[in-house]
Amino acid sequence: MTNITIITGGSEGFGRELAEHFAQDKHNLLLVARRFDLLENAKRELEGKYDVKIFIFSTDLTTPEGRAALKEYCDENRFHIDILVNNAGMGTGGAFHEIPSEKETSMIRLNVEAVNDLIHLFLPKMIEEKQGVIMNAASAASFQPGPYMAAYYACKAYILSLTEALIAENKKTGVRICCYCPGPCATPFLKKAGTDTLFDPARNSGMRPPKIIIDRVYKEFKRGKKIIIPEKKFAFLRFIQRFVPRSLLLAVMVKVNTVKK
Repeated sequence: MTNITIITGGSEGFGRELAEHFAQDKHNLLLVARRFDLLENAKRELEGKYDVKIFIFSTDLTTPEGRAALKEYCDENRFHIDILVNNAGMGTGGAFHEIPSEKETSMIRLNVEAVNDLIHLFLPKMIEEKQGVIMNAASAASFQPGPYMAAYYACKAYILSLTEALIAENKKTGVRICCYCPGPCATPFLKKAGTDTLFDPARNSGMRPPKIIIDRVYKEFKRGKKIIIPEKKFAFLRFIQRFVPRSLLLAVMVKVNTVKK
């Protein structure tokens, strides 16, 4: 039986950087994503640098069949899941009524349904064994509503709320639950979401690369932190939001997320 850390969305962006850290710490990895070519590249690079086993599995996590196939693959290979990192995600941007419904539904299935399902698939065994870790990708978007990225912000609010509830439920089970909450970052995410035009290009160019963000996330993860906010400005914003009227907060978010002409 092989001990495994699963990282969904592990072929690029935050997931790829997390894979680097876990591999460096001698974790055998199962990287999960849709694109097999990117998974192959990640496997080759990581195995070339670290003395660990890297497994890859291409599947569509937006579907129940894709998630069941992942669990079946783990069972067939007798993987012992030490850590589940629910990192895979996508976004949408623009006025809610202008975004195709099918695109938003696909996002909700990946950002919410898949996370929910995978926890259901792997948490019971962890509780039975009184050990294991589940790490979810929330976001700085989890902390407030986000006009012009309304459904995406709502998805991430769900993940943060779910994580906090599961932390409370699992205080005595031996299973550790946590999440990380990054802000906008220079990853493929913004372009894929169609949100790379939502922000001032000058501000985009100053975004930190994913390596810097995940270096901080992993450092806090190893310290045992439950809710990881890697950038101080977002930790501060979360703190002051309790003192800011909701109407003012929403007005600010409209300005932040409105397309700049």
